[in-house]
Amino acid sequence: GRWSSRQKSQAWQTWVDVVEDERRRVERERDSARRLRSTVGRWCERFLARAWRAWIEVVEYETLLAANEAASARRLRSCIQHWSLRKTAKAWRAWTEAVEESARGDRRLALSARDLRLCVKRWVCRERAAAFRTWRRFLDIQRRLERCLKRCRNRHLAMG
Repeated sequence: GRWSSRQKSQAWQTWVDVVEDERRRVERERDSARRLRSTVGRWCERFLARAWRAWIEVVEYETLLAANEAASARRLRSCIQHWSLRKTAKAWRAWTEAVEESARGDRRLALSARDLRLCVKRWVCRERAAAFRTWRRFLDIQRRLERCLKRCRNRHLAMG
């Protein structure tokens, strides 16, 4: 049969109630998802910050250890060099004086003495160059780490 107006009205009201309930449910789910995303984002930021601080502490500690070890090694090397250089310098001066004395009349021997002085100078410069290269490598590593951190931070900001 035919539906009465009352039945149609009740069916319509039931349908409106179901649609309204569904709309509220979807809205609650959206709010829950938004709150969850926000909570997870804060958690990730804290986690990332905590991990970064821990990593920095380890790097600083390792750097401090390396600096202390390097300082100790430098002091020891300096003491040994100071002690041995006195004897070496004394022997070097005696030998170069003897070479220069005997080279006064011999041009080839004078050139050999000059070459020897240049060779010693290159050894000293080589140590300075090695120190500079080490410093450059450290700066390159630091620059790469900073770029990596910026990328991670930007990626995290883009997600949140």
